[in-house]
Amino acid sequence: MRLFFYLLLSLCLPDLLQAQALIKDIRPGTPSSKPDQLVNVNGTLFFVADDGEHGPELWKSNGTSAGTILVKDLIPGPAGSAINDMTPVNGKLFFSALSPSSKTRQLWVSSGFAANTVIPYDGHKEAEVRDASQLTAFAVEVYYVKHGSLGGTDQWLVQHSDGSPSGTKAFLQFGFDPVKEGKQPPAYFTYLTGSIYFAYKGDLWRTNGQSGATNSFVVKAGTDPKSLVNYGTSLLFIGGPSQSELWSSQGTLGSTKKVLIPTGGSKLYGLTRAGKYVFFSAGTGAKEVWVTDGTAQGTKKLASLSGPIGKLINLSTPNPFQLGDYKTYFTTAPTNELYFTDGKSVTKVTGAFNGPVTSLVKFKESLYFTAANGLFQTSNTQAVPVFTSNSSISNLADVNGRLFFSHDGPASGVELFGLGFLAKSIPLLKGAGKASQAQK
Repeated sequence: MRLFFYLLLSLCLPDLLQAQALIKDIRPGTPSSKPDQLVNVNGTLFFVADDGEHGPELWKSNGTSAGTILVKDLIPGPAGSAINDMTPVNGKLFFSALSPSSKTRQLWVSSGFAANTVIPYDGHKEAEVRDASQLTAFAVEVYYVKHGSLGGTDQWLVQHSDGSPSGTKAFLQFGFDPVKEGKQPPAYFTYLTGSIYFAYKGDLWRTNGQSGATNSFVVKAGTDPKSLVNYGTSLLFIGGPSQSELWSSQGTLGSTKKVLIPTGGSKLYGLTRAGKYVFFSAGTGAKEVWVTDGTAQGTKKLASLSGPIGKLINLSTPNPFQLGDYKTYFTTAPTNELYFTDGKSVTKVTGAFNGPVTSLVKFKESLYFTAANGLFQTSNTQAVPVFTSNSSISNLADVNGRLFFSHDGPASGVELFGLGFLAKSIPLLKGAGKASQAQK
């Protein structure tokens, strides 16, 4: 009997490991809480959800129903606080959201408890975080830009924060005329060998994050840099007339130079680092996929596809310059087709998935992604189903070897689900979307 039990367990274990479980019906019944912006912060899942009472606010989960709780109702009432761009830094969660007093967008920080989910005020309460997408993590801090009118003059405040009031401050200020110049803030913050680089008014800037004229300066004027990426000891970026040139810099005027104009003057798009390579789109309609190693000899066209590169996921070794298999997956916009590259050629991923590929995540050394008919997995050029469903699946997030996602269950609405939950989780019927709550 015992032998039979172990044989049965060994046969069932792979299915149990792929069991999909409803973690918690946050908004009970068929109404949806719509979990969004799922992010792993030091082994805890943080996300935004609407329980029907507090509006879209900050939640966290340890993978159990009892451990899935509202962190804090930042602004009481059903409207929510407009949380955006959740960024993990040094075991804390940084994000931008509305202030309950001024209703301006401010920087918030949380370690997962209501008491320490706060605005680390910097002395510029009247200034607003300009663009949540500018929250950029470096070591133990986050860098960002605020916009305010100080002394009657519009100012961009370049700031950094470690989550404490004393460690939250502006170290650069740029006055500007919004009528004549528009509202284009400093952007593309990128770390390289102890310095922060960014673009502003067509110039490439370098700073060490400290106040004072000698601590921040223009590396090279007039390059009009976009899409800055850290590549080893060099900074790569797109620049030049009509964004048609690939540039490289090591932080000095002499080292900042044009690598090449790869397509005879057509615009370049979306420089993205993936392990030991950097990819970008070019050509008419940005339909050409290019790869570079930062040199003219190592920059080449890989393929002409249906559209520009969308989201890109690298499955290669953690050391980007270590020899071994190189695997990167990317989608193309707007069709969201899925492709595989080894840095030398491009192959379309095939399988039983239908419709556009949307959410992608690296999970257990494979690529997991969602399509119109379910959740799929691949580690080569052939995708296989993890489970099939005609209901929406989105917002994939890996937290400590467990996959969380939003899923539209017929009995629950769009709620928080998980994959890889052994204890008392009941596998969904294919195409059904029903599950029990996961319990530990």
